[in-house]
Amino acid sequence: MSNHAARLTAFLFFFPGLASASPQAVAPLTHAVPAGVHFIATWRGTPERAAIDDLYLRAGKRLWDSGVAWDLFDLVSAKAPAEHRDRARAAVEKVLAALGKVDWGTAFGQEGAFAFRFGIPMPEYLLLGRCPEAGLEQSLQGLRGLLGEIASLAPDALEVREGSGGGSETTSLVAKGAPIGIQVARVKGTIVLGFGQSLFASTVHLLGAGDGQGSIGKAASYEKALSHLPRERDEEGYFDLAGMCGVFANGITAAGASAGPQAAPVLGAVSTLFEEVAAMQSIAWAARGAGSRLVYDEVVLFEPGSSNRFFPRLFGGSRTVEGLDRFLPKDTVTGCASAGCDLLGAYDALLEAVGNVEGSEKVLEAWRGVQAQFGFDLRADLLAWFSGEHVSVRVPSSRPGLFGDTTGVQLWKVKNPGEAAARVEGLLAKAAAHVRDRGQEMRIEPATGTEGLRTISIEAFPNFRPVVGVRGEWLVLAGSAEAAAKVLATREGKAPAIGESERWRALALGIDGPVGSIYYADVEGQLEGFAQLLSGAGFFLSMIPREKDTEPVLKVGAILTKLGRFFREVDVERDRGGFTRPLKGAEGIQVRTVSTFRRAG
Repeated sequence: MSNHAARLTAFLFFFPGLASASPQAVAPLTHAVPAGVHFIATWRGTPERAAIDDLYLRAGKRLWDSGVAWDLFDLVSAKAPAEHRDRARAAVEKVLAALGKVDWGTAFGQEGAFAFRFGIPMPEYLLLGRCPEAGLEQSLQGLRGLLGEIASLAPDALEVREGSGGGSETTSLVAKGAPIGIQVARVKGTIVLGFGQSLFASTVHLLGAGDGQGSIGKAASYEKALSHLPRERDEEGYFDLAGMCGVFANGITAAGASAGPQAAPVLGAVSTLFEEVAAMQSIAWAARGAGSRLVYDEVVLFEPGSSNRFFPRLFGGSRTVEGLDRFLPKDTVTGCASAGCDLLGAYDALLEAVGNVEGSEKVLEAWRGVQAQFGFDLRADLLAWFSGEHVSVRVPSSRPGLFGDTTGVQLWKVKNPGEAAARVEGLLAKAAAHVRDRGQEMRIEPATGTEGLRTISIEAFPNFRPVVGVRGEWLVLAGSAEAAAKVLATREGKAPAIGESERWRALALGIDGPVGSIYYADVEGQLEGFAQLLSGAGFFLSMIPREKDTEPVLKVGAILTKLGRFFREVDVERDRGGFTRPLKGAEGIQVRTVSTFRRAG
């Protein structure tokens, strides 16, 4: 998951109008969703969160009002016969008009939930909303009208049915002769919109009972995962990764029973993959708006006793380091520093998992053969060099290079610095000899101000002078000697670190001890380049002569210009930072990500 998932609700509804306060609810909506769903996200409107979400919602509304949807329609229907295009446009206008009659912000924006349950052959989806009584009936009628308009587009295949059950009136849009449909109901002040009869019926029953028994909100796995998150939140979510992998695995088993013995190795490999992924049992998160900050907390829970499996070794090591921020200079543009993972252990766990698959002997033998062919053993000649710690930083550059006005520095901690340094020197000598053999010039010189490092100069690229070598316990690869010197000086306490940056401090991450990794990025204006590319391309495409054959190109130009404006308007984040660390009291990891915004409210 990522901090962008914390804004799930903002993009579920492409309309403005999320309310700034939630109604008083008897029970949380998690008590209305059945246990066994594989994903659920709930939210409630707050003034703090609305100030952030409205930045995106207003931009989405302006994009919609610009007519971009009709531009796209005209583009894809340009070659259709006129009568077909007119009928399609009338149908789209009909549905859009019905969509516009639903006040989505009132119906689902003040307090809501989205959930799905994966199933074979058809998944089921659920959308719940609570709103004041004054807007409830109007929202319900708008949704019923929408189903009616959709049914009218294909009366031979679709129909609307009215019914009742569980103390509620239900409106269903069903496909004739097929067990699929969309259902809408109102139960005790809650709007229920469902795709999938079973999940919908269970939710209606839970709302009618009102005690939450049998709900996801009272499931032990959900409560356990959410207990590791801050109580202050305006959004929370849960993803039952192991449960969904189990559905896939059951499907693979069923397929294997009918596919015959020849398919067994492939199906076995897929089944093993799902078993390995399922070692990460669940992911839970909570988000909250705090002024111009969005705080996103996440936990990943591992299956108890799975610490020797591939994914827990790769992502969930117990390693922590105090003061990881000492690796990042004060003027870092983007950077991360990590205590690392058990690379050898993860590799061995992967080979063991592959070895448990029927017929894997040939695969492993082929892998060993490839390594022997190149005279390279991944485990002994690469992974065994490194202890796992890693730093990646981009800092401002004094002169433009191949990658713009920033320069990157990579650090990897090595287990045997002397041997690593000798290997690097040998590789550099071979590379220089190879280049010279091709009639090109390549020089290897001591890097200025960075003992133990070498600068690579290639005549064909005068502005590209990378630096490589071993300094202390660290293998260094940098875009310039200046950048390498700055990062190394910061690590040695001889230059200001990111902890002295006001923008880093404004994130208020709450790091109160050793962590597994930290991350920072100056994201102000990150979309400007992309927006300019779209806008510029749109402008030039719009300038070509208007002829019958060029109309689609002109339409593309208009679409690109409108998208460029949209991306400028949603380019509102200023800084983003976070950390990870082992979860206390359970096997897993904790992640915190904080974003600050240039304007909110």
